[in-house]
Amino acid sequence: ARVPMVPTRHQLVITQAIDGVSSDQPITRIIDANVYVRPDNGGLMLGGYEQTPIQYDMAHVAPSFDVKDMPLDLGVLRGLAQSVRDQLPVFARLGQDLPLREHRGGLPTMTADGEHVVGPVPDVRGLFVAGGCCVGGLSIAPAIGEVVAEWILSGRPPMDLSALAPGRASADLRPEERLREACRDQYSHHYWERHETAAEATSG
Repeated sequence: ARVPMVPTRHQLVITQAIDGVSSDQPITRIIDANVYVRPDNGGLMLGGYEQTPIQYDMAHVAPSFDVKDMPLDLGVLRGLAQSVRDQLPVFARLGQDLPLREHRGGLPTMTADGEHVVGPVPDVRGLFVAGGCCVGGLSIAPAIGEVVAEWILSGRPPMDLSALAPGRASADLRPEERLREACRDQYSHHYWERHETAAEATSG
């Protein structure tokens, strides 16, 4: 059975402690640059969404593959940091005299429409999927877990989740490369499309 989502590398860095940074400072998103920053134990976390992210095909990786073995590229984050140097001048020094505490990456799963994949897999009885987090899984994971658990136990979803169905991908996304292209576009425009949707709702 095919589940329409693509594992995509996402990276972030966390600096050593910086004078003036405190835990009550807000999360900042620079929409045009696809960059986010937030305080982290006295330092600053910077992450973002590159234009040409590395995608993985899990059918073609070694059985022993582990996310910790995934190659990282600090150059990508240096580029993102430079793109927000006017708003956040401290990051102009990233990779120079701004010491880092941590550089890490993960493999969130992206979908073509930016929505989660939740529900039973077509043609595989008893197999449920809860994925396609699109780098936003932490905030909604508890709700998805509760919904899927109730669905499995009762045999029906507690609400209409057809928009998240694993089999919802349109026919034009059947070719693997078309799906990858659509997921790549979702990743590289992660904030842009959400910002435009919110702006349209406000103006409408």
